[in-house]
Amino acid sequence: MNRPIKIIINGVDVLPYVFIILIIGGYIVLLLADKGFIPLKRTETMMVIYCSFYLLPVFNYFKIIHPPKGISFDDLISTADIRTPSFSYKGIVSSVKTISYVKFYFSEDTAYLYMRSMIKIYEGPISIKSLKNSQAGNFHITNFTKINNTEIKFGVESLTGTTSYHVSMNNISEKDLLLLKENFGKMGYELNEINNTKKVL
Repeated sequence: MNRPIKIIINGVDVLPYVFIILIIGGYIVLLLADKGFIPLKRTETMMVIYCSFYLLPVFNYFKIIHPPKGISFDDLISTADIRTPSFSYKGIVSSVKTISYVKFYFSEDTAYLYMRSMIKIYEGPISIKSLKNSQAGNFHITNFTKINNTEIKFGVESLTGTTSYHVSMNNISEKDLLLLKENFGKMGYELNEINNTKKVL
């Protein structure tokens, strides 16, 4: 997954260098204006412009979905961003998260869970291993329940039990519902129906 904005010249993305030049240049101009070397009638406007140039690359960076280490997204299949009106987190480190969407990437025996806010700042990935291939540092599924054709209750927990995430996924497309069911099924996790009394793995 690439950055949402690029400027390619001779095969090189020069956008980061453009932002660096603009940020340094803006800082020098404001510094000289503050010292009286450059007369500026609208210093406040210049400060706003400078801050905008600073925030653009920061925002551009965090909109990236960083792939798992050593893995290319081209080798994975994924869902769309799925709406999550309900989200809960339990862990050793207290954290206030505003999660609005989740997204899944699948390899043969691993699922990668990403979470994002409304402004597309992504967190993750959380690695979910198959039931037969649990490893330290990874998560396993504790809840995978179909409420109806467009809603799923989903939960994962670390192998030590110290960290867990629970989400309610809404407005799931038929394609993504099938993708989740088939790929988690290959990993040994069954999609439970709401009327299924069997204990969720």
